[in-house]
Amino acid sequence: MEIKLSEKQLDSTYFRVLFELAKKEGPESLQKLLKDLEMLKGNSLEYDAIFKGRHYTLSLTTKNKGVISYLRERKKELVGLNLLNESVTASINELVDNPGLLDTYLETAKYLEDYRIGHINCMPECLDTLNITSRAFYDKEGKINCITKHYTDGSIIYSPVGEPQGLFRQQIIPCILDGSVPTTWVLRTENSDSGWQYRTIYLENFAFDTTKLPTEEEVQSYDLPPSLKLYLGK
Repeated sequence: MEIKLSEKQLDSTYFRVLFELAKKEGPESLQKLLKDLEMLKGNSLEYDAIFKGRHYTLSLTTKNKGVISYLRERKKELVGLNLLNESVTASINELVDNPGLLDTYLETAKYLEDYRIGHINCMPECLDTLNITSRAFYDKEGKINCITKHYTDGSIIYSPVGEPQGLFRQQIIPCILDGSVPTTWVLRTENSDSGWQYRTIYLENFAFDTTKLPTEEEVQSYDLPPSLKLYLGK
């Protein structure tokens, strides 16, 4: 089966470019743009422009000239970017508070881009409540042809797994994160029977140990993750 992965509109690309921008202009400059954009959401732009002569977007570009110029230069890489994404705001705020992490954040974003991570969700206080129930679908020969599975640097607690059932021979794999074990990331991969694969990662922040991520071969496989195979005694 030919494995097909998205190459464009990846969150990992967005973050890599934004961290490169933070390195060039300073994280405070990007934070200022984000705050100005947030303020615009509460204004009636058309009304104020017509009746008050206030052109907030003109003021926005004037006050954030360097940052906006950089974003325009890199616009081909940023198609689809939502700058007011909560994960973007949280990450930039962290860099303003801890600028020494910038190189680490940038290297991690590059690594995740090589991994073709499509969606990144920074949720430092919610990882232990994440729904990580997995599913596997089997063909007539009993081989998995479609699977959603999870990997983490924490620990996954599995519940008893029943036999595949239903018309599409679906096997639900109930599991939760062990809240007593420190967790900094959870990787979710959806591998379909068409060969298309999509990857999402939930992070505490970008300063995690990327060497603990599974190999590309393991993520691409349509096999059960090692922790589940160990649980099942396979």
